[in-house]
Amino acid sequence: MSGSGVSVRGAGRRLAAGVVAVVLAGSLVMLAGSASSAQGALTVSVAPASAVEGDSGVSWMSFAVTLSGSPSAEVTLEARATRMGGTARGGKDASGRDFRAFSSKSVTFASGATGDALTQRVRVKVFGDTLYEPDETFSLELSGLASSDSRVQFDGGASKLKATGTIRNDDASPTGVPVVSVAPATVTEGNAGETDLVFTVTLAGAISEDVTLDAVAKSQAAGGKWYPGTATGKKGAGRDFVAKRETVTFEAVPNNEGGTATVTVKVIGDTVDEQDETFTLRLKNLTGGAVFAGGDSSIAVTGTITDDDQDDAQGGTTTTTTTTTTTTTTTTTSTPPQSTSTSTSTTSTPPQSASTSTSTTTTTTTTQPAAVETKPVVRAAVDGTTLTLSWTDAVIPDCEISYHNVAVQAYSGSFDTVTRRVSDGTRTWEVPNLVAGHEYVAQVNAYSSACDKSLVGFAHFGIADTSVTTTTEAPPAGPPSTPTGLSGEKNNNSVTFTWSSGGNGKDGECPATNYTVQLKRSKSSDEALDQATVTGTSWTPTVALQSGANYYVRVVAYGDCSSPYSSWTGTSYTH
Repeated sequence: MSGSGVSVRGAGRRLAAGVVAVVLAGSLVMLAGSASSAQGALTVSVAPASAVEGDSGVSWMSFAVTLSGSPSAEVTLEARATRMGGTARGGKDASGRDFRAFSSKSVTFASGATGDALTQRVRVKVFGDTLYEPDETFSLELSGLASSDSRVQFDGGASKLKATGTIRNDDASPTGVPVVSVAPATVTEGNAGETDLVFTVTLAGAISEDVTLDAVAKSQAAGGKWYPGTATGKKGAGRDFVAKRETVTFEAVPNNEGGTATVTVKVIGDTVDEQDETFTLRLKNLTGGAVFAGGDSSIAVTGTITDDDQDDAQGGTTTTTTTTTTTTTTTTTSTPPQSTSTSTSTTSTPPQSASTSTSTTTTTTTTQPAAVETKPVVRAAVDGTTLTLSWTDAVIPDCEISYHNVAVQAYSGSFDTVTRRVSDGTRTWEVPNLVAGHEYVAQVNAYSSACDKSLVGFAHFGIADTSVTTTTEAPPAGPPSTPTGLSGEKNNNSVTFTWSSGGNGKDGECPATNYTVQLKRSKSSDEALDQATVTGTSWTPTVALQSGANYYVRVVAYGDCSSPYSSWTGTSYTH
């Protein structure tokens, strides 16, 4: 550098985030940035895991959750073991289940942790069996990351992390018996048109005759036992996939030692921001001397439609900039003093000078896009065994929403409706006495009677298992007894319904602790006019009843048992 007496012998070199080195006159000078940028983010990651199932009892699968560096404050997060997207069956015990599902386990990294303390283990119970079956999978999901150390984040900046747990089969194939299995499948929905979601069906073993089976892709969100799912496969607006049924055939050609076939389901693209959605592919009606993996009469896997849309139901602003250039030419004549000579007089005119000015005009126009069909977004907040649901307004263009039909369903391989109600205009609902350690799905159906159309939103959640105990004694089997003697006594425009407990449940060990009661227009009606959960054996609806009108009332009992719900019992009532 001229005039400074110092020559630059090296260019700046990036040594670390926020640190630059410059060599000045043979000396290395550090220009340090902020400490946080130098140290960078601390990331939490989780690795996939696997375990051999064994023939009986319990084995353990261990997931490694790792923090990339020492935190300056405690780091906490929650882990959840769930079947979602997998093939293994989760539950509380080994009765037909492959692993011990749970909704929440806490993981903690201590402040200043180093070395081995930067890896925490989440262990999941795997239940052994002697059934020949394919390797099975489930998911470990991490969420709820919290720390006052602002550098801490999930790997990739995600709000949640998932890792796959694989239960490795160690049972021999039945001698000489071909086995059929199927794998779950996932596809991104796209914004328009159709996308193929492809399931792979595998036949393992030699066959001497054709093997056929029926493949059914379907979703019965409202309590579908055999085809659980949240996507819509029926014709009409809002359809997510094309429900189908087809026959798959493996031909008995010479030397056929098995192989694979595919079942393709069409997924419908849209631009609606929504949760990932699911449907079920079930294989059944197997012929040709083959068996389904696991020995059941049918097998099912989940098809997942991954949402790829952003919430764009907002007003837009268009800005137009117009630039105008104006050129002004000014001519100046300059006459210097005359010079006198014998014969000449001269006038001097300088060249013309031009000046250019530029002005910019900005016009802002606000446009409102056409209404976009939007499903209700459902949120579930859990406190102990009490659920508080909330949901956003649905949008059906040019249609007014008449009411929201809300349902809560327990999930343990299939959906069983726990309780249902019609919203009274509010967008919240509190549901008490859910079962610890169970998974649930909440469904909100926004219906427009003017357009005879509905849109459905879902939320999956779990109830933390708080039943930690030092004994292996199982809870009573249940279920509680079905209530009896349901009847109503009129009181002006209202009615009080009463019933009897019907007993203390199976083996006298599962007494009812509360009851859910519904009042409907008719037995076949899907919507309840009023509903409540009560601890006694009587209930007075809050809605006014019409004299002479017919209604239908039903009640179900709940008890603290492995099978916590009785059968519904109902009766007609004329006011």
